[in-house]
Amino acid sequence: MAAGTCFARAASRLLACAVLACTLVLGLADPAASARSMTNDQIMALIRGAFDKESFEKGLEEVRWLKDAGFIYQPGLTVPRAGTCPMQDDWDARAVLSGMVAADRTTAFLFGTYADVKRETETLYELVPNLPERLLAPKDQQALQQKLDTKRGRALLAERTMALWDQLLKRAGKDEKSLRFLGAYFYGDQIERFYLASVMILAAAETGDLDAWRLKMSRGGEMRDVLMALSKEGLIGDAKHQKDRDAKLREMFRLVSANGYRPPLKNLQRLVKICQEERNRYAAPAR
Repeated sequence: MAAGTCFARAASRLLACAVLACTLVLGLADPAASARSMTNDQIMALIRGAFDKESFEKGLEEVRWLKDAGFIYQPGLTVPRAGTCPMQDDWDARAVLSGMVAADRTTAFLFGTYADVKRETETLYELVPNLPERLLAPKDQQALQQKLDTKRGRALLAERTMALWDQLLKRAGKDEKSLRFLGAYFYGDQIERFYLASVMILAAAETGDLDAWRLKMSRGGEMRDVLMALSKEGLIGDAKHQKDRDAKLREMFRLVSANGYRPPLKNLQRLVKICQEERNRYAAPAR
């Protein structure tokens, strides 16, 4: 199983719950009416099917392999601390950035220290200060980090995360406003995960340790299906960004899927460029 798969399964679940809560506390403007082929319930069913407890646990089991392959949390690769303060009334930028920071926080949780997680958590709460509560108490979070190498620890994290995930999905699927926020969050999350994975692979190529990474570059199929379904429905955040984001999603997944999901380095270089452009676009200078 692959680096991309682990991110699609474990990373997207571990912190998506917290960001889903953002849809409940932010005041979003009513979106413009648009033609929809899927109901909210159908979209929620698609998301639930992609992110279940079994696949989440399996993703966590692969974390040890990724650590052995050299995947680590690197603060220098995360969204810049000066780039996490979008305009207060820009819910779309806030959603995209929260997805990016959530991906960084997941990387910190899986591959970093408790201090790393704390730092990324503080950044997330700067973006969305009204989140009702953290996923785990600091003491429990630190304990789970230490137990991720055990089957029991992974099962416990999966159980707690999926319980909250289920609860929040029920609430987030009630209206289109929440779905749009969720779509923008998933978009930001995917941008950041592609960026981190591609940079790591390119770095491995420079050091001559490429084979393990290249063989493990994954499509992240579950997230692809969810994102493209949301994009087809015009739900990747604010409607004014839909056309541009749909084009970028299609291009990114095209680049990753080359050669049976073993893309050449030039594809990853192009992928990094796209991701970096999007990171710069939605990370406005903090004031």
